[in-house]
Parts: sequence; structure tokens; C-alpha cells
Amino acid sequence: FNLDEMEGIVKSEDFVSTLRENVVHYFNVPFDHQAICDDEGMLNSAADFARALKATSPCIRVYDVREMPQHVKDHALQKLTLSLADVARSQRILGASPAKCPELGAG
Repeated sequence: FNLDEMEGIVKSEDFVSTLRENVVHYFNVPFDHQAICDDEGMLNSAADFARALKATSPCIRVYDVREMPQHVKDHALQKLTLSLADVARSQRILGASPAKCPELGAG
């Protein structure tokens, strides 16, 4: 499919939900045990999935966290920790406390 023509769909939360549902159906990995990654780390948001799919040669890996190699899990956790620090910094810059912005992962 042509991502340029489907950009609005690919960037939607519904698209990500459908992908995750397909992982449950076709790979038997329950939603709460999925770690979907590309070369940059875990794909969490619709923007992450859109970025990954727009890569020249997209490579997306699906893990069941219960079976994920420890070194891969450690690397993903390290990247997530850095991302959380970036989000917290952005919250501070915008003057938002975690209680005011629960959609940013706090509260």
C-alpha cells in the first residue's frame, strides 16, 4: 500500500489498535505482552508506527515480553527511560504538572 496516500490512516490510533489486534490474532501475543520495535526502539504511539513504516526498508519486530531476550528488553527500557525524561522536560517547558497532563503518562 502507498503510505503517502494513507498517511492520515497510518497516523491514527485506530490503525495502531488494528495492528495490535492482528498481532494478538496472528501471532498469539496478548496485547499486554506485546513489545513492537523497530531499529529506534519500541513503537508506542501512532507517530512511532508511522515513522517506522515510512523508513526506506521498514523492519518491525514483534516480541512477547515474556520471551523477549534480556539484552533486548534492557535496551528497550533504556530508550524508554530517555524518552520519559524528554517528555518530563517538555512538560516542564510548557509549565504543565503531571496532574494537569495525565495523557502524557502521569496521573
